[in-house]
Amino acid sequence: VSQHSSPFLKHLEKLGLTLGKQIQVSDVTDFDGSVEILVAEKQINISREVAKHILISSNGKN
Repeated sequence: VSQHSSPFLKHLEKLGLTLGKQIQVSDVTDFDGSVEILVAEKQINISREVAKHILISSNGKN
């Protein structure tokens, strides 16, 4: 996470996005850049602003 403010981190925690959590990016909306992700079998939409502060690494699987 590149943004370390308390409100931002609380927002991520509320969504279930915690350090080390595995996620899958399902879709990126062309209109506004929002991102649809799968976290613990739960589908979540996050804004482009939130997504740009989340650092991820690929597990190499397609």
